[in-house]
Amino acid sequence: MSFTSFSFLCFFALCLVGFFALPQRLRPWLLLAASLGFYAAAGLPALGWLFATAAVSWGAGRCVSAGRHPGAAYAGAVVCHLGLLFALKYLNFFAGREILTLAIPAGLSFFTFMAVSYVTDVRRGICPAEKNFGRYLLYLSFFPHVLQGPIDRYAGLTPGLFAGAGFEERRFLRGAWRMLWGFFEKLVIADRLGILVAAVWKEPEAYAGWRVAAAVVCYALQIYADFAGYMDVALGAGEIFGITLAENFDTPYFSRSVPEFWRRWHITLGAWFRDYLFYPLQRTGAFRRLGKFLKGKFGKQAAKNLPAALALAAVWLFTGLWHGARLTYVAWGAYYGLLIILSMLCEPLCARLRPKKKSLLFEAFRMARTFAAVCLGYVLFRSASMGEAWRVLVRIFTAPFAAGKGFSAAGLGMADYAVLAFALGLRLLVSLCRVKGVDLREKLLALPLPLRWGAALALIFSVILFGIYGPGYDAASFIYFEF
Repeated sequence: MSFTSFSFLCFFALCLVGFFALPQRLRPWLLLAASLGFYAAAGLPALGWLFATAAVSWGAGRCVSAGRHPGAAYAGAVVCHLGLLFALKYLNFFAGREILTLAIPAGLSFFTFMAVSYVTDVRRGICPAEKNFGRYLLYLSFFPHVLQGPIDRYAGLTPGLFAGAGFEERRFLRGAWRMLWGFFEKLVIADRLGILVAAVWKEPEAYAGWRVAAAVVCYALQIYADFAGYMDVALGAGEIFGITLAENFDTPYFSRSVPEFWRRWHITLGAWFRDYLFYPLQRTGAFRRLGKFLKGKFGKQAAKNLPAALALAAVWLFTGLWHGARLTYVAWGAYYGLLIILSMLCEPLCARLRPKKKSLLFEAFRMARTFAAVCLGYVLFRSASMGEAWRVLVRIFTAPFAAGKGFSAAGLGMADYAVLAFALGLRLLVSLCRVKGVDLREKLLALPLPLRWGAALALIFSVILFGIYGPGYDAASFIYFEF
């Protein structure tokens, strides 16, 4: 059930009515029933995988908490979860042939990582083991995050998730505004840009190189509006219920370096790899012994940098693979791993070269440079094969001003470009307000009632009139749904 479908709007409205009509103690159970029903729409076998994942991690957490073979219980759960993820998503890729033909459950990568973080946090004493299986199942299956995240932590999510908060008008309006903005990003911006991007990627040789480069930039804007739009709908829905989901974006295209970009894009995924792979790797005996050896032979700087570089290489290999079993994702992960390792090694030199006084021009240059590096990575991320990525890059760099088709051949008319110009300008304004610390939703709620309703109706009708819909008014799937 897609967030942008009419069926979801009906489902969500019924959930709201039932949630606030029930006594407080029953509200979390309504959310559990609704979440399981929402996920069951993806297919009953997928629901079975979700139950199995929940049962294994919940049981392991109980064993760890009770001291019943905690090491074996923890290791068994992690191996089971990651082994299942590997078998369903990557076995055929590494085998080079089709061995397993089982369908991949929707949201598998997301709820698997949440399950692993839970048992790890119980093992580390960060959170207590949940005694009630139903409550734990709600943590994994809560419908706003089960398909595409955010990858929430148990300790951070569950206080609100189990509280059964009552109705608050301001919280409801703030959440509704955020959901509406998410629909606008997805339907008006992302899906309209997707038409142009798909056309250019299908035959890059038919367009001049500068147009192909423009399509790469359009893809950067498309994937941001698509994924951030999903997150706004998810977080807005959670806010209405009084549940705080983790933020996943912080104006990433204003980043001044690639490492900063990855601290502001898909924040919960980056934090997961940092806390459950990067730091644990650095604390292993092998890495400590390597550090001591390097310190004795080459000094403190080598002992600090080389182990960190090796851990970063592992993180980015797995980050690439997390997105899918495809060589382009592996290459994409290697690309970012190399950039971030180089950034780490060159940071002392770069710090000395930066102007001592803050320069807006220099900061703008750093943002543009980072955005260009990110767009280059998107060529790998968007392409289905290395050959396709190569065709796109060759066209950009070898035929920048060659004759070819205009963007009108991509299926968008002048009206579409006018809508895009306005929508992207509005998106930029919202981002600038966030950078400046302006809470736009509070500003909107402070407006006189006629102006507030006027703004809401304008945004609603923009989504209805200018959104891109397919047969039966269904929107295109969210990009991150495939991960």
